[in-house]
Amino acid sequence: MRLALLLLLVFILGGCQASPEVPASEVPASGASTAEELLQLGNTKMARGDLKGAIRDFESGLARRPDHAQLLLRQGVAYATQGRLLAAIDNYDRALVQQPKGVEILVQRGLAYYQLQQLQPAVSDFSQALSLDVDNTNALLGRATAYYHQGRRSEALADLEAAKAIAIAQEKPQTLNEVERRLQSYRSSS
Repeated sequence: MRLALLLLLVFILGGCQASPEVPASEVPASGASTAEELLQLGNTKMARGDLKGAIRDFESGLARRPDHAQLLLRQGVAYATQGRLLAAIDNYDRALVQQPKGVEILVQRGLAYYQLQQLQPAVSDFSQALSLDVDNTNALLGRATAYYHQGRRSEALADLEAAKAIAIAQEKPQTLNEVERRLQSYRSSS
């Protein structure tokens, strides 16, 4: 289960990995003052692997706009990447108050619940995301994984087949490779 979880997170989070700290002399002076500028700056730091710096920028943005759903989401993703899953879920809950139909927020919260082995809330979040966006392969992959670990093999396989069809239609080779790998694994484990 741990390996499947790690692969799911790396795939959905886009391989966000921690990298060596960038020396302060190489960090441009941001002068960021608006919530949107701080969101952009935090996203840049996350892409470099500077999760602590990203969280600080998101926090500064939230001090200016506590109701900013994207700041809450991105800070939640940073927390989840650090393994701070309860803090991440709190951020996702607050983001959903602001953006109740936030598909990405639901998918990320579903992943956090899955990591906490709270499979039913994970399935619920992935299902809600799919009710809003039927072509969301991340929600399908997440729900398939949760179903599989609940022992609901046929439902897991159905979600993977649906994700495969979408990946083919949208010409997403990385997603298709991941789906095919899981299909093979889930079918062979019967």
